[in-house]
Amino acid sequence: MNDLKNKDTNTKYCAKCDNYYDSEYMFCPICGKSLESDDIDVSDLAEGFRSVYGRWEVSTYGNFEGSTVEKIGVFEGYIDDIALALADKAVITLKFKPAPMEPEKKYMHKANKVRVSFPEDAYEGEKTKAEFNDIINRLFTYRENVKVNATNIYSFEIDKK
Repeated sequence: MNDLKNKDTNTKYCAKCDNYYDSEYMFCPICGKSLESDDIDVSDLAEGFRSVYGRWEVSTYGNFEGSTVEKIGVFEGYIDDIALALADKAVITLKFKPAPMEPEKKYMHKANKVRVSFPEDAYEGEKTKAEFNDIINRLFTYRENVKVNATNIYSFEIDKK
């Protein structure tokens, strides 16, 4: 039985947490339960990383040695849309972490492929590359025309089909 119900057309309900969320969310940001299907769970990601939609602080390495980090800005939207729009700014990878503040910049779709990473504390417990690949693919389940593939245990590649 599906325990997810709509309060109205702009919200989705999580029976596990007994809360309503904006319709942009595909997963409950608290427990990781899918707001679309009872079969998908991303609870093995830390709380701020349980939705592909959100406010994100995006940075990249300042050089190819990875010795410095350069902040690009704060953006609101889907990880894949933001990452592909900022692909030309990526040095090795684009680093995403949840941002509590308002977005600073707008973005436009530019690229079809980019590497993205979350900080190490985004994951609950140690993961193998295969486990991480499974988690990331579950997270992006509802994004159409997007393929994701783990490149190592902390980063993944987004490919717009």
